[in-house]
Amino acid sequence: MKTYVMDTFCWTELLQGGPKSPAVQRILDEKDAEFLISTLTLAELSAKLHAAGKGHDVHHVLAAVCSRAKTVDISLGIAHKAGQLWAERHPKDNTGLIDCIIAAIALAHDATIVSGGQHFKNFPNAIIV
Repeated sequence: MKTYVMDTFCWTELLQGGPKSPAVQRILDEKDAEFLISTLTLAELSAKLHAAGKGHDVHHVLAAVCSRAKTVDISLGIAHKAGQLWAERHPKDNTGLIDCIIAAIALAHDATIVSGGQHFKNFPNAIIV
């Protein structure tokens, strides 16, 4: 079974029907695939919806996302690895801590990161849609 961790960009593309949403949807439609989502990604989605004046949709959207992806909290091991990744990558390419947490979750679960952002282009276990 293939396991994926999709970042906020992917979920936002799907919600907005953006230009990369068909590529994201193809991955979501894969048979026998498992999807993980960081609780931080859920918080980012909530923030984006509130900022767009769609706060009334937050509960419905987050519930829909959670029906498709298993939520993952940050364990001590994930926190440790995320900090290590950030210390290694941030000085070189300004990689954010939340991106490093997503990468650490993917590593801990032998998963592939799916993103539309170039900030994951140097991660070996990432697909850029």
